[in-house]
Amino acid sequence: MSRLRMVLLFGIAAVLLCGMASAGEFYVDAEAGSNSNTGRSPGDAWLNIGYALSRVRGSSSDPVTIHIAAGTYSPSTNGEPYPISMESYVSLVGAGADSTILDAEGDAYHVILAGSVSEVRIEYLTIRGGNADGNQLAAVGGGILCRYGDDLTIEGCTITENNAVMGGGILLLESSASLLNCEIIGNTVDGETDQDGFCAGAGIKWANCSLTIDGCVIAENEAFGRRDGGSAGAGISGTDTPYGRKCFTDQMGHGAQDGYYTVISNSIISDNSCAGDLSTSGMGGGIFLADSSPLIMNCLFVRNYSSRYGGAFLIGMTETECSPEIVNCTIAGNSTGYDMGGAVCCLSATPTFRDCILWGDGDTIYPTGWEIPFSYSCIQGGYPGEGNISDDPLFVSGPIGDYYLSCEAAGQGENSPCIDAGNDTAEALGLDELTTRTDCGPDTGIVDMGYHYPIYLGGPTIECSLNASRFRPGGYLVGSLKVANDGLDIEVDVYVAFVLPDGAIFYATPHGGLIGEIQPWMQYMLLPEGYSYGPAPMFEAIVPGGIPHGDYLFAGALSTPGVFEVIGELSLFPFTLRAETLSASM
Repeated sequence: MSRLRMVLLFGIAAVLLCGMASAGEFYVDAEAGSNSNTGRSPGDAWLNIGYALSRVRGSSSDPVTIHIAAGTYSPSTNGEPYPISMESYVSLVGAGADSTILDAEGDAYHVILAGSVSEVRIEYLTIRGGNADGNQLAAVGGGILCRYGDDLTIEGCTITENNAVMGGGILLLESSASLLNCEIIGNTVDGETDQDGFCAGAGIKWANCSLTIDGCVIAENEAFGRRDGGSAGAGISGTDTPYGRKCFTDQMGHGAQDGYYTVISNSIISDNSCAGDLSTSGMGGGIFLADSSPLIMNCLFVRNYSSRYGGAFLIGMTETECSPEIVNCTIAGNSTGYDMGGAVCCLSATPTFRDCILWGDGDTIYPTGWEIPFSYSCIQGGYPGEGNISDDPLFVSGPIGDYYLSCEAAGQGENSPCIDAGNDTAEALGLDELTTRTDCGPDTGIVDMGYHYPIYLGGPTIECSLNASRFRPGGYLVGSLKVANDGLDIEVDVYVAFVLPDGAIFYATPHGGLIGEIQPWMQYMLLPEGYSYGPAPMFEAIVPGGIPHGDYLFAGALSTPGVFEVIGELSLFPFTLRAETLSASM
């Protein structure tokens, strides 16, 4: 597309009205914002998240959303103060965890503090650099500390590189919360500053909570106890009444409450490590449960390590109730330093395992003095219980992991003995839209043992972007596209368009023009399996002066050839046209 024609494009845009935020929406931008702005549109954004929270008020009938533009929000970049203290009925929504980064740079005890708040959402952010190395509350919740919260939702976030004595990534105390599709990776807990050297929950620590964890990856978190203390639950540590009170002492205030219940589902807990100065350290590399009875459904526990007890699980440490239910989980390749339950160490507890696979975990189950209720499970070395088997599950690598089950119908040489070996139907267990097969055929009939992967067929993708975050009149704006295909060979039409503030759409044509009617930029483009192109420039433009304010989108889509039916997801790159400058943000 010629520079002249792109200048004409911006001439067309000049007649359009500016898009405005709705009453409950505000904007923050670390690069282009100013706290002297109104915060009411992307082009008039505030600079700091903390400042935005001090200026807004929400209610149950009129909640507030603060949109956080791509960029790094830290003391050294935009002067962001930490911790960020949440307000009830206010949500923080980033442009994506890869691009919107909240970084306390190790200079604050917490990145986000949510104390006694209701109906709060934290979405599509990276949360890093919290360092809770103090005492009492300053020793817990390096990434996020939530106390006495009601209806907290954390979705699509990456919580990483945070440290504490308890709850390196996140600590929740007497709260109701949901963690959805988050990555909690590379956080630490260290007992060095604690009185007895005890630490717990490098990834997640909860006490006395109603908690949902779904679709999360909890990986590469490390717990290290000091002196005569210990470490527990490098991936996850959960304690409920009354043991949870002992972890926090009376200065926390609230008394224990009844009715807490936790569900952990469709999640991967892997490569977490629990150790310490003494051989008594290290309890539950993947998960530590004391006085807590969650449902753990369709999870994958792999390659977790504990220096003493329970590579994947340590269940029960006191005389009170601890009876979790573990269903359709694969527990494989976990280990301990003293061969005390590479998969499961059970102390003073009554867990129930059903439809699970335990394989390659060394001394799989400890202790062996009483029988833990296992049924319809594949356990290396064998174990008593109805429907249990001990044959090799025949794991094979597939589209998104290494623990699919060998299946003749999917192209392998033989069927895993775990196929159709569970105790109920896949439909009854809600697993009929998931798969254990490398060809992603859904589980039907009697459920397969072990973890079920999301069905992933691959396919073509498109990503559009601009070349910089800030432009001046007379400079060049470059639009780029990336197209890839990790599925089967496919033909597509490619659409490229600009969405204007009033909702009008102008489509790029093959000859470099723009029209108001739907027309592909490229037709019948063959994308072979494994195809990858770009990102590469598709046009460049001279940015003229006199551009009015307005919020726009640069958009890309792939479609069925000859018919405008979108394949996969749209790619949307929001940007703002201003009279003086042109700024862009993902």
